[in-house]
Amino acid sequence: AEADAAAKKKEGAQGATDDKLLQDYFKTKKITNVKKTASGMYYTVTKPGSGLAPKNGQQVSVNYTGVTLKGEKFDSNTDPSFGHVEPFTFQLGKRNVIRGWDEAVALMKKGMKATFYIPSPLAYGANGPDKIGPNAILIFDIELLSFK
Repeated sequence: AEADAAAKKKEGAQGATDDKLLQDYFKTKKITNVKKTASGMYYTVTKPGSGLAPKNGQQVSVNYTGVTLKGEKFDSNTDPSFGHVEPFTFQLGKRNVIRGWDEAVALMKKGMKATFYIPSPLAYGANGPDKIGPNAILIFDIELLSFK
């Protein structure tokens, strides 16, 4: 329990650091139409969708591109250089993806495109893979293709 409390405290401090970095990023890039969620994730809608949002447990299908805050693209299913161009499908809310993705896609409607700015505690935290690194803020362009 003590280790959990320490981890939560560290995560909270990292979230505050990430929030400041994101605020500076938005200012520098002149991004103004940003919404913030209760968890600290930010997003901008580039194309509104229609209908209902998917619910936890449903299979969702998305297209995406991920970049670091420095602008380095680390994955995409729409860029053939990453070796996979089929839509990415996963079960929403089942922790099959990073927490930020479960939250992001649950906000979307079919056909919606949005950019999500995911603070590191909602991404990989201190355990980021080599090409991303620890405590990295991730930016994902996500399009919700379908869900069932």
